[in-house]
Amino acid sequence: MLAWVGYAAFVSLVLHPYWAVTRTSGSRVLVVEGWMHDAGMREAATLFTVNGYERVVVTGGTRPFAYYLRQGDTLTLRFNEWREGELALRYAGLPGERLQLLADGALLMETTIGSRSEQKTVALRRMRQLRLTVPHEGETRSPNAAVHIAELRINGRNAHEPLTQVDIAHADGARETGAPTFAHFGRNVLAGHGIAHDRIVVLPTWQVERSRTYSAGRDAAAWAQEQRIAAYDVATLGVHARRTWRMHRIARGNHAVGIVALRDPWCERWTWWCNYYGWFQVLKETLAMPMPWLVDRGNEAEGPSAPAPR
Repeated sequence: MLAWVGYAAFVSLVLHPYWAVTRTSGSRVLVVEGWMHDAGMREAATLFTVNGYERVVVTGGTRPFAYYLRQGDTLTLRFNEWREGELALRYAGLPGERLQLLADGALLMETTIGSRSEQKTVALRRMRQLRLTVPHEGETRSPNAAVHIAELRINGRNAHEPLTQVDIAHADGARETGAPTFAHFGRNVLAGHGIAHDRIVVLPTWQVERSRTYSAGRDAAAWAQEQRIAAYDVATLGVHARRTWRMHRIARGNHAVGIVALRDPWCERWTWWCNYYGWFQVLKETLAMPMPWLVDRGNEAEGPSAPAPR
């Protein structure tokens, strides 16, 4: 019994603060991981404002194809190359709403939303543009979401890949840029929390190498080198901080990188063991402890002639 009490005390007092480390560099540039939940992004926006950062760089890899559309909205995808093959669409929404799918202006599919989530597959001819529309002929439109696009794949591949431009035209005339990556998504969230668009740099990670965290660090390091930025701070969620810090330092060749562990309301120092999410986050970081070492060893194995991380 005493051993269990001692173990619990060790875990409570040491493990969480070890992973949720904060060591700032003094830089006026903040790198934010765009995959964080809204509470984390709100913390990042507050950190940016209160600490006087001048620029925020948002990183993140490809995001699942998921969007909410209101009555009269049109979502447009523009591809950087020709696409053809099999298109799989999964959707749900308010029963009775209609959904249209068009390829280069030609109608591919029109369906009426039922009471359950549905998936449909259609043959896709050679095209460069797709449109998803929720038509509405009435005079008044509901401000609430009518249709949820849960997934869109072309030949089994996320339609966001690679380098897809996504735009949403709303029925009231407003336009919105979509979010093919978590970097784009994070940009939209930070702007919604009051950060000016001209102070946000979107830095998507299209190519994952070894790990998503390292790949984001690789791209941030390359951007910092191009911009002649000597140091930057990285803000991430709670216990993910130490691994993120190490990965960015590896990518930068141990040049100046700071780290800020943002508050995670579901995984806090004194209460994280009270819920499944807290246990999952802490144990995930503990099990992933060797990952930075393995990535660093991989860099050494490539030898001095290997290209610099991108």
